[in-house]
Amino acid sequence: MKQQRSRRFRNVKDRQTLEDEEGRLRKPCEIEGKNVLPRLESNVEDSNIITPGTKFMYELSKHLQNSIRFRITATLVILSDASSPGEGEHKIISSIRLQRTCKGYDPNTSHVLYGLVNETK
Repeated sequence: MKQQRSRRFRNVKDRQTLEDEEGRLRKPCEIEGKNVLPRLESNVEDSNIITPGTKFMYELSKHLQNSIRFRITATLVILSDASSPGEGEHKIISSIRLQRTCKGYDPNTSHVLYGLVNETK
């Protein structure tokens, strides 16, 4: 968790450094009247909105809950959103371990984890 937190703060600093450097390099070209590509603008002002406790994460959770409730009826879906403490991969493993203690659990059950973050060990 400390690693992710420090990465968030480092990303803010790195983004500011890149913006400053871009401005430093653009200015002479613009003064000389050279054709300069327009700045790329992001729809996300600050990627830190993807952090527990933000309005964005609250709205995302509500949307996921509604999607699961109304669209996915034939499959068991467990939603552990940002309101539940812990890192995603740890919550997944804890959930699997808990299921294994339940009566009637089939030990041949398979679990597939997929994600774009490669921190699962």
